[in-house]
Amino acid sequence: MRLPSFDARKKTDDPHTREQRQSLFKIWIRHNQGMTYRSFRKTVHGTIGMEFVIAVPWCGMWLAIEPDGQTHS
Repeated sequence: MRLPSFDARKKTDDPHTREQRQSLFKIWIRHNQGMTYRSFRKTVHGTIGMEFVIAVPWCGMWLAIEPDGQTHS
């Protein structure tokens, strides 16, 4: 299931910003959990109540990644 595009200004199939993709890659590099980068990106979820923020399960916790790439646990 593909996440809906959050940014109406950006008309692509990828709902993530470039900064979010860079943060996801840095997280995956730290500990890939035995997954390929592509399969790790498929674990990303949208959020409710946090506009444009994505969430990803990583090492037993959830990380939220803002559109500017800042990551919070």
